[in-house]
Amino acid sequence: MSYFPFFMDVTDKQCLVVGGGEVALRKVEKLLLFDCKIKVCSKKFCDGFYDDKIKSKIEMVYHLFMDSDIDGCSFVIAATDNDHLNSHIYDLCVERHLPVNVVDDIKKCTFIFPSVSKGRNYTAAFTTEGKSPLCAAYLRRKFQELDGERLDNIIDIMYNQRKNAKRFIYSSDIRAEFLKEVFNALVYEEGDSKESVMLANKIMKKYIGGGR
Repeated sequence: MSYFPFFMDVTDKQCLVVGGGEVALRKVEKLLLFDCKIKVCSKKFCDGFYDDKIKSKIEMVYHLFMDSDIDGCSFVIAATDNDHLNSHIYDLCVERHLPVNVVDDIKKCTFIFPSVSKGRNYTAAFTTEGKSPLCAAYLRRKFQELDGERLDNIIDIMYNQRKNAKRFIYSSDIRAEFLKEVFNALVYEEGDSKESVMLANKIMKKYIGGGR
C-alpha cells in the first residue's frame, strides 16, 4: 500500500465514529481539534464521553450501528471491538465510495488516522502507514519539543512577508531568496514577536531599496 498525505478541508463535514469506548474517544478528541461535525454511534459510552468539553461538541446516538447512520457522512471511523461489525461498516463505505478507517485493521482502511500535532497556523501529521502507532506518536512528541508558539509567530510573519514580496519584488528568484533569508533570520533570532517583525521589515527594505 502507498499512502499520500492529503490534507482535506473538513470544515462542517459530517464525520461518523462508530464505537463508544476509549479508542473511539481518542479519535473524537483528535477530531475536535478541527471544525468537522462529529456524530458518535454506540449503545454504551465510556465515562470520557460525558465530559462537558466532549459531550457539548458532538452528537451522541444511543443505538447499535444501522446502515442509515452513514447517510450524509463525509468519512467514517469504525472503532468497535466487534470485527464482524467493523468489516460490515468497511464494506458499506467502500460500496458508497466513502473514506473509512477501521481502527487497528490497516487492510480495512481507505485512509489512515495519523498522529497529529496542531498549532494555530500549522498541522503536522505523522504515520508509519499503520505499522506502529507508537512510533508515529514518538515522532509527534519529538516535533512537539519545538516551541509551538514561536513557530506560529514565524508562520504569521512569513505569510505577511510573502504578500509584501509579491507586491514589491518582481523577480521570482529574488523573491525566493528574500523569503529564505527572512526565514533563516527568524529561526535563529531570539527576540520576541515584535522584534521578529522589525527584523523581517529591515530585510525587506534592503531588497526593495537596492541594497542587494
